[in-house]
Amino acid sequence: MEELDLEFAQAPKSRTAFVVVLLALAAFTFSYLGAFCVPEALASQNIITRWQPGHDPRPHWMAISFVALTVLFCGSGLTARIMSWRQLRRIDSMADE
Repeated sequence: MEELDLEFAQAPKSRTAFVVVLLALAAFTFSYLGAFCVPEALASQNIITRWQPGHDPRPHWMAISFVALTVLFCGSGLTARIMSWRQLRRIDSMADE
């Protein structure tokens, strides 16, 4: 019975695209909060002065922070993948000995 179950077992689907979309959504959310919500809250409490009409730097801040967060997330993922690959290579070499 176990052999029959193993024959029809399928490999798990790759979820890379789903993870990339979630990371892009997280980067967008954090960049929006940092560029629009935080300065607006500070300006409403008169902690910072409001900017002049027509000279709103917030879209530029959001674009920069989105790109920076995306690069940070991709770099973290690449680092984790390289560390995992090196560790698995080390385990395989111990098994070969």
